[in-house]
Amino acid sequence: MSARSDTELLLVQVMLRAAQALLRVLRTHPTDGDAQARAADVLRLSFGPIWSRLPFVELQVTDAGGLWNDHAVLEAEDDDEGLIEVLSGGG
Repeated sequence: MSARSDTELLLVQVMLRAAQALLRVLRTHPTDGDAQARAADVLRLSFGPIWSRLPFVELQVTDAGGLWNDHAVLEAEDDDEGLIEVLSGGG
């Protein structure tokens, strides 16, 4: 994997972690609009670096987790917030 691909892989993982953080805030602070807005801002900011490198990010979502370019970017056992279910349309 090239240095560019390594960087893009890391950026995709950062983006997914920010999405998990937003789900966590929505679950743990359902009435805290300020906390939700901050988490949503972090998620929006996490998209900038990857969009500056790639026109789109195509994830393959399975029960085992999420793949990007045949590399695991989110393992099911690490998905405490249920992002895989949300991405697959079930949440």
